[in-house]
Amino acid sequence: MDIIYKPIALLLKFCYSFTFNYALALLVFALIVKIILLPLSIKQYKNSLKQASLKPRETAIMNKYRGRNDRAGREKRQMEIQQLYKSEGYNQLAGCLPLLIQLPIILLIYNVIRQPLTYLCSLEAGVVAKIKEVAGSADEIAVLTDIKANFAKYSGVEGVGEDLLGRLPNFSVFGIDLAQTPKLGVNILIIIPLLTFCFVFLSTKLMKKFSYQSPQTQMAGEDVKISMGIMDFMLPAFSTFITFGVPAVIGVYWIYQNLLGVLQQFIFTRVKPFPVFTEEDYKEAERLIRGKKKKRPEKMFKDPDRPRVRSLHHIDDEEYNAKVVDKEPDNDKTKVQDSLIKPVAMKDYPRDKTEKK
Repeated sequence: MDIIYKPIALLLKFCYSFTFNYALALLVFALIVKIILLPLSIKQYKNSLKQASLKPRETAIMNKYRGRNDRAGREKRQMEIQQLYKSEGYNQLAGCLPLLIQLPIILLIYNVIRQPLTYLCSLEAGVVAKIKEVAGSADEIAVLTDIKANFAKYSGVEGVGEDLLGRLPNFSVFGIDLAQTPKLGVNILIIIPLLTFCFVFLSTKLMKKFSYQSPQTQMAGEDVKISMGIMDFMLPAFSTFITFGVPAVIGVYWIYQNLLGVLQQFIFTRVKPFPVFTEEDYKEAERLIRGKKKKRPEKMFKDPDRPRVRSLHHIDDEEYNAKVVDKEPDNDKTKVQDSLIKPVAMKDYPRDKTEKK
């Protein structure tokens, strides 16, 4: 896994080179990750805009099946909504991709921070093994703390020089060592899980405010709304539970990610707000969903320059031609002449069979 861990470690060390503290370096690291994932985030927001543009028709479908709460009615409603999404190119899973990418990044950071001597100090595996042997512990975080307190004990290890103290990563903020794992009880590190819960809960609420809410969510019943309210607490609670099993600096990184996510969503909504629809838009969507045709516009006046064709109702051609000429004396002569009905020469047939032609 070094092929993956080492680039993460190099980026972290780069951020540390001008912050001189890994808690602050993780903030810069989180910002860089957001910039790298920006194209995916923009694509995700465009996908949300696509769904927002379908709101009138989606609302019309919801209203169409409002009185049908049986299983068949719910299935038909969901099927029509899915068909609408498919025909308009909206993908419901597109919003999950940035989150799915961030989770592996957190795991990578966790493994890098859990092994600071290997990845952040860039010590060889043999040297690290000897240091662990002297310390009597396989936990590099604990060994790191012991080296800072009792460096003389490790000075005889081959490969350990005086410069190692300057290369050891600093995870302390205001005297709090964020490399340690928070535990239940009265201790200063308990503040990190509490802050994680508060910031994740706050970011969840703000993200809902700055994100599009579909009609299915807005028209949900009381049971569904209660379930959604419980879910709003589940994610912060789960994040808090995770912080009790990892170094506190991982919880700090998760706080950074949530705050930057809210800021990014706020900027998106200001640059390209979600569409706003009028009552007429919803009425037109109702007519479209129910299969009613739009009112036909008023008939346009006929083009006066269009050539006229004689109606078969005119028996007297001479009288009809005279009317055409009298009504349109100023029109193009060629058009008037084309519209005149030329009389056909009739043959003079004998009245009697005996009469000769």
